[in-house]
Amino acid sequence: MSLPSGSGFHIFRTFASLEITKPAIRVTFIELPHSLVPCTMGYTLTEGYPPFSLPIFAFTTLISLPASLIVRPNPYRWILWVSIVVGDAYLAFTTTHHPVVDYFLGSVYAGTILLGSDYILLTEPQKELRLRGQKDAVDSAPLSERFRWGIRLWSSLRGVGWTHEPNRLCAPVSPETTRLAFIQRRLLVVAMNVFLLDAMSIYNRANPAFLGNGISMADRPWSLRYVDLLAWVWTSQAQMRILHGIVSIISVLSGLSMPRDWVDPFGSLLDAYTLRRLWGRTWHQFVNRFASSHGKYLARKLYTSFAMSIFLHMVADFTMFKRWNVGGSLFFFAIQPFTIMFETGVIMLARRFGHSGEPEIWTRLVGYAWVLTWFVLTFPGWFDPMSRVRFMEIGLNMPFSIILGLWKGEWWQGDV
Repeated sequence: MSLPSGSGFHIFRTFASLEITKPAIRVTFIELPHSLVPCTMGYTLTEGYPPFSLPIFAFTTLISLPASLIVRPNPYRWILWVSIVVGDAYLAFTTTHHPVVDYFLGSVYAGTILLGSDYILLTEPQKELRLRGQKDAVDSAPLSERFRWGIRLWSSLRGVGWTHEPNRLCAPVSPETTRLAFIQRRLLVVAMNVFLLDAMSIYNRANPAFLGNGISMADRPWSLRYVDLLAWVWTSQAQMRILHGIVSIISVLSGLSMPRDWVDPFGSLLDAYTLRRLWGRTWHQFVNRFASSHGKYLARKLYTSFAMSIFLHMVADFTMFKRWNVGGSLFFFAIQPFTIMFETGVIMLARRFGHSGEPEIWTRLVGYAWVLTWFVLTFPGWFDPMSRVRFMEIGLNMPFSIILGLWKGEWWQGDV
């Protein structure tokens, strides 16, 4: 399947033809190590933009937002949110000259603004939010207690251990689990996902749709598009589980948290036989808190949730590309809620004809095929622009390979 030149996909063709050269490393606030700079395909869209400012980032993300949760309720907390918006808006126009780092930082900027809107403008956290088992509001507690409480809320994006924790998260770790047993299990999870990421990276490096100078995923044979989609899912999940596992081990080992505070970031892929279940159960729920809180003030929570995702991913796109018209997040996330509503209508119609109760195996198989096909059709529009700046090559793939190292002695797979 080739991309029609007159369609919205044409911009991806145009973007792929841009001449890209290795950028110079610019230093003002933070110096990038050479290993973080793309080598064979550079990154020129950020030329002329100021360098990333670590002090401003620390002020907005690590000071202003936590401070809004620690100070007692007062009518002036909104000033902290304004400082977050101004600081993060400036940061979106800065660059590290590394596309993947810029994309990650852009999502942090947007997430901080949305969390600030929730915790500062829409909610009075110290009066309205509670840890499980917490009886009294924390607003009258001493500073040391409010500090610990605020930092715990700030670091719990999904609300694990709080009364607002979504009931659709994976089962929590048993309270009887010891620290040693938890760390042993997490080390095993990390090791298994390192192996999975290694295997996926081998496939990804041989896939022209995942290369900066390659082709669109939509140009691949149909059968391979399904494989490519699953490869991206497993690559992303493995990387996030590795990071989540390492952070959880450090946090529990240092005594900063308990094993019960750590829930797997993803649900089961077996639950993803509808789009609604995939987005609501299988995929991570890190945006759930600010999506649900803003949804209380709008008529449609489903559309609000995806509006939050659009904002977050478009800011990430802009921070990476420094163009609003290059990334594919707007179309990809905007079409999801409408398709979910269509899907819900089909399910309701099927129930009218007697297909009620738990779905049978054949129904789930049809559902899996539907979900996979939907993303095979829509995912390239979001992914292709990122692939052209080597998002997979230098951002998601492992730069070394244990598998190839043991097999062929080819340990190092990076080109930088």
